[in-house]
Amino acid sequence: MQLELKPRFHHAARLKDSPRLQALDRFLISKGKAGATTFEIMEACNCGGVSRDVDELRKNGIDVVCRYVGLNENGRKVFCYWHPAFAPQEK
Repeated sequence: MQLELKPRFHHAARLKDSPRLQALDRFLISKGKAGATTFEIMEACNCGGVSRDVDELRKNGIDVVCRYVGLNENGRKVFCYWHPAFAPQEK
């Protein structure tokens, strides 16, 4: 007996139909070269799953850049996100 494996599909919202993703895209553009931290995105876009939303933007062809930028005063890791139009260049 042979098992038939079904292909796994990843659900990602379509940018043109998703106000949530559109808001994130606009916010990242508005932050420009400064970028936006996870916390700033959570506050501005009212989302709890920043990495999930960024992943969905990437699935819509917007290659958001994410970089670790250090620790905050509580010792938690801080990540910053940039829209590809404003992302820092690789060294």
